[in-house]
Amino acid sequence: MTLTAADAVRPGGRVSEPGLAASVLLAVAALLITVISLCSTAIYGVKQPLVALAFGLFIGVGAFLRLRLPGDREVWPVATAGALAYSVLPWFGGISAEHAAYQAVSVTALAMIAGMLPHMVASRLPALDLVARQVLAVAFAAFVFRPSWQFGEARGYPAWELSLIMLGVCVLALLLDAAMASLVRSARTRAPFIRTLGDELTAGLGLNSAVAATAVMISMTSSAMSFWALPVFGLQMVLVQVAFKRYAMIRATYRQTIRALSRVTEVGGYTETGHARRVCDISLAVGREMGMAENDLLNLEYAALMHDIGQLSLDDPIPGGATVVAAPYQQRQIADKGADV
Repeated sequence: MTLTAADAVRPGGRVSEPGLAASVLLAVAALLITVISLCSTAIYGVKQPLVALAFGLFIGVGAFLRLRLPGDREVWPVATAGALAYSVLPWFGGISAEHAAYQAVSVTALAMIAGMLPHMVASRLPALDLVARQVLAVAFAAFVFRPSWQFGEARGYPAWELSLIMLGVCVLALLLDAAMASLVRSARTRAPFIRTLGDELTAGLGLNSAVAATAVMISMTSSAMSFWALPVFGLQMVLVQVAFKRYAMIRATYRQTIRALSRVTEVGGYTETGHARRVCDISLAVGREMGMAENDLLNLEYAALMHDIGQLSLDDPIPGGATVVAAPYQQRQIADKGADV
């Protein structure tokens, strides 16, 4: 179901879903920038249309190749790398890239919408804040770099200095994206913003490093390689995405295994049905209230789900699964066996 600004607030003025108001705010800002950019592009025309089309196709394919990371984070690394590369593109095919910042935003927005169409038809819509964050981050990079390039301020730098400037702009854009993501997550989970920001930076460190490096490589090599720079370095980014997808699948399987093991004591009659899940929910609520980091919350969840697994070593179940009424030696046995598992 698509969420709109009207759905974000109830008639009484109360937010209907935690974090939705922040998502809507980002979406409105992204929509405003996109509309202004599209109007500007329509008025002044598209500069170097073949280059815009090539990067648009690259970004569209990247938007189609979605990736979901642990922590319920959906990312588009290929699309992000292509959009940032187009935003900081200095030359293409030996010719200076003359497109303005508003054209970079327009190409990015239209390409991402095109890449999302197959998922939209299948009712697999991305999170409301995801598209908004992508557009806003690209707009930041474009409006920081392109004016200085168009007016000649950045053209006098040596190639290595220019590449460092481009890398810095891309890193700042990705940091802005992480800040916006942490803002939404903080509002959704009611965790401190500093804590969620640290979680976002930690979770995205490896992938964002590859995205920034790929964006700069595409931009710098496009002068000599022309259109070939996109498939060559795009394939590299696809391989990185496949590696992260496998990592995410392993983490998901690990989590499912622990959840399945937590039900063994319930099926065997050692604990009441739903006991592990209730303990887990309460533990996570307390952990979030204490401002625990995401990795610590994950370990807390695993510990809460598995806290009774040691009871399987008992010959006879304890009534109600209450280990506090067990003999001291049984309590030690339960703890030791649970720790071994």
